[in-house]
Amino acid sequence: MSRRVITLIATALGLALLAWQIDKIGVAAILDGLRRLGPTGLALILGASLVRQVLRALAWTILMDASIPLASALAATISGDAIGNLTPLSLLVSEPAKAMYVRAHIPPPRALAALAAENFFYSLSVAVAVLLGVAVLFLAFPVPDWMQTASLVLVTGMAAVLVAALWLIAKEPAVVSSTLSRILRIGGAKAPPYVRIIDKIRELEVSSYGFVRSRPGRLLAVVGCEVGFHIFSVLETWITLVFLGFHSLALAFVLDTVQRVINVVFRVVPLKIGVDEVGSGLTSAALGFGSPLGVTMGVIRKIRVLIWAGTGLLILLGQRAKGRGQR
Repeated sequence: MSRRVITLIATALGLALLAWQIDKIGVAAILDGLRRLGPTGLALILGASLVRQVLRALAWTILMDASIPLASALAATISGDAIGNLTPLSLLVSEPAKAMYVRAHIPPPRALAALAAENFFYSLSVAVAVLLGVAVLFLAFPVPDWMQTASLVLVTGMAAVLVAALWLIAKEPAVVSSTLSRILRIGGAKAPPYVRIIDKIRELEVSSYGFVRSRPGRLLAVVGCEVGFHIFSVLETWITLVFLGFHSLALAFVLDTVQRVINVVFRVVPLKIGVDEVGSGLTSAALGFGSPLGVTMGVIRKIRVLIWAGTGLLILLGQRAKGRGQR
């Protein structure tokens, strides 16, 4: 079965889930939540999410070991994430798109190697954030049996991620080049240009590890950026909750954790449509806050993602128009 067919099936199922959930709770509940949010709440949410994107772009520039304007890295981040959110290929297209966007400042292979390093630190931070979220869940709420089982499975998975991360740190493997090599072998590509490109990326990856290790100050800055990303992510969720009439920081932490997990597990579903709303709705209902709260928050997140996706596409169109004008 082709990836396109899988994507169509996943999207159709997501839409069906969303329609079922909306029919269950009623459109009026969601519209009331959007009314409560209003332009002010939406602006604050967009502001918090912008800070998150700035922090990841900053971490990327720190790892590039090159002079590149933060504005260019931010534009690349927003436009690349737009492609990733709107397509099922996600990282396979979003990260190369980011590297190509900044090619006027730094060779794409170097930018891609830095992106691989940043994604490594980000993945590590996600695993830690999820473990903290599960701890908050058990400390702050009475947890149903099915959620306890799901949480234990989740903790096991995140622990495995942390173990794998420690192995990566110890072995310093060339993740991007190794993955590309496997993909090309599966596709049967053996042309010398491909081999040379992969060798170049492998060389840059190895040098990136050495660069990070030789500058512990920059490494701490990257870690700080990733920590800040999660702080503002929880803040964004808490702001949404406040406008919807809830002030529980613990609930914000748990719902943000659920979103992180959904982003990882359902990466193949464009915009995480349906699964985000249903997953958040099930969580808020299980914790005694009612499913309309979680579903409404999922819809609000979708609006935020679509706004940034539209912004990213406009950035790409502007860059393409600028490139044509310079020819």
